[in-house]
Amino acid sequence: MSLEYRITKTQIECIEIIGKHYSFAKFYLDYSENQGRLSISSDYGSWSFYWGACGIPFKEFLIGLDKHYVAGKFGEDKYFDLEKTISSLKDRINEYATDSYEKKELKRELKTLKNSSNKEEFIRKMWNCDEILEMENNCPDLVETISPSFDNFWSKFWPIFINELKSKNT
Repeated sequence: MSLEYRITKTQIECIEIIGKHYSFAKFYLDYSENQGRLSISSDYGSWSFYWGACGIPFKEFLIGLDKHYVAGKFGEDKYFDLEKTISSLKDRINEYATDSYEKKELKRELKTLKNSSNKEEFIRKMWNCDEILEMENNCPDLVETISPSFDNFWSKFWPIFINELKSKNT
């Protein structure tokens, strides 16, 4: 049994940005017309995503993207934000508690959650917080945001990349 393969050779465009103290980001663009792959290697992380039907030329498409959309495509939008989660629970306690004893007990449990080092530890500790679990119907909201490393990458390198695309696109 023989397998048939189709081999295609393409050229990939690389835009390299080197900042102060040698921080860097390399943007690899592998595209044709209205489709393409953007791969990034940087001090802040490495990501890649393929868009198969952009509707407009690939570089134009990239120029119009926003941080939340790109973070989602790169899987960087599910960062557990402990501080915002604690703040949200604190607000819920103030809304929910009907007497001072109940409020005191909920705040005591909340205090045990504040020192969690990551999402898994927070969840493990949460299972011992009966009052908070009751208040939240056994399903407290965990606040997720864009990861700090991606957020830093976006503010430092993305605007330079987009300006380079715009200058080459005109």
